[in-house]
Amino acid sequence: GQHPPSDKLYGDALRLAAPNGGEVRWEGVEASGPAPGARNGHSLSWCADAGGGGGSLWMFGGADDEGHLSELWRLRGAGGAAAWEWSKPACTGEAPAAREMHAAAALAARGALVVHGGNGGAGPLDTLHLLDLATLVWAAPVTTPCARLAHAAALLAPAGAPPRLVFFGGFSGGALNNDVWALADGAAAVEKVKGKGEAPQRRFAACAAA
Repeated sequence: GQHPPSDKLYGDALRLAAPNGGEVRWEGVEASGPAPGARNGHSLSWCADAGGGGGSLWMFGGADDEGHLSELWRLRGAGGAAAWEWSKPACTGEAPAAREMHAAAALAARGALVVHGGNGGAGPLDTLHLLDLATLVWAAPVTTPCARLAHAAALLAPAGAPPRLVFFGGFSGGALNNDVWALADGAAAVEKVKGKGEAPQRRFAACAAA
C-alpha cells in the first residue's frame, strides 16, 4: 500500500487473527522465500486447495517507484498459524501487460485467476485475462466492451445457480461509473447487467464483497 502524504510505499504483509475465537489482533505474516517489493494498486485473490486445509493468495501487478508492474506472486499456506511461503511462479501464455488499479478474483470452480482492466499508463484497459492455476498458462486475452480502472469485483455464488464474477463502477477515462458487468461461469467475456432499484452513486476505488 501507500501513505499518500509522504508517497511512501509499504511491502509488509499482515493478517487480522482471532485465535480460538479470542481477542482480535494484527499479526505479521512470517513467510519463507523471496518476498515481493513494496507497491500499491495491486490485487490479492484467495483460492482454497481442492482438498481443503489450505490454499494460496495470488498477487498481481501494481506499481512501485519505478512504474507499473506485471509480476505474479503466490503466497501459499496451510491456514492459521502454519508456515507461509512466497514464490514467483513461472507462467506461460500471453500474460497481462503491466498495470495497477485492475480488478481480479480467483474462480475456484474453474481453477482460474481473472484479471480485468486497470491502468497501464495510457488510461483504462479493456482486456480480460484468465490464468489456469493448475497449469500456470495464461489464455489469450479477450477484449471487452468495459474499459475500466479502479472498479470493484465480487464473486456471486447463489445456491443452485452458476457463480458470476461481478464488476461495479470505476473510471472509464471520461467519467465515473455506477454500472454492473458480469463474467458468467464458463464464459470468456463480460456482459452488462441491468439491475432494478436505485443504484449507488457513480464512484471509483470502491470495495465490494458477496
